[in-house]
Amino acid sequence: MKKILLVLMLTFVSYASELNLDKVLDNVIKSYGGEKPLKQLNKYAQVWKIKTSMGSVGQEERKVIIPDALSIELTYPSRHEIRLLNKDYGTKETQGVTKAAKGALLDAMKLQLMRIYSPLVLKNHKSDLALIDTKEYYKIEFIKGSITSYYFVNKKTFMIDKVIGELSQGENKMSFRTLYSNYQDVNGVMIAHNEEKFAAQTPTAKLSLKKVTFY
Repeated sequence: MKKILLVLMLTFVSYASELNLDKVLDNVIKSYGGEKPLKQLNKYAQVWKIKTSMGSVGQEERKVIIPDALSIELTYPSRHEIRLLNKDYGTKETQGVTKAAKGALLDAMKLQLMRIYSPLVLKNHKSDLALIDTKEYYKIEFIKGSITSYYFVNKKTFMIDKVIGELSQGENKMSFRTLYSNYQDVNGVMIAHNEEKFAAQTPTAKLSLKKVTFY
């Protein structure tokens, strides 16, 4: 009898947690504009103004095809770089020299793509997610192979305030944090127009959105 009660209790806890995750994801999708508008984020391009923590000002052109492809082109007065990711293959071109991305660099590129997954993409991967309830946020954990992304959902607005990506390099862990703000309606979907990036606790760049194109 005790074993039966224990099984029933564990089943109830598991079911309750699943419902809680479902409810959070549904509220996030609603806050971003709903399922139909969010589908626009499956394939799009953006142009950002970028200012590094060292004071350099340039431009980032970002092209996204969910779930596997990401292109980042960075242009500064004295430097030009292109990063391409297609599933498990990536390249990095700097000043016209192209090299295959491997190890931590490839994982970092995958995290770049994961961090911009829309709430609809997260819902489609619900079985890979875990929900952690904190005082300020609903923290959604998404483990994908050797990398992990944490999405911090604001409990009041149900918008994603920040994403932290983690990767392992030997015995050490590397983390990348992005803060999102200034959400605006673009063709029915809410899009952050400001991003602030950190490597561990060190600020690296601030970005402001200039243009969005949906395909």
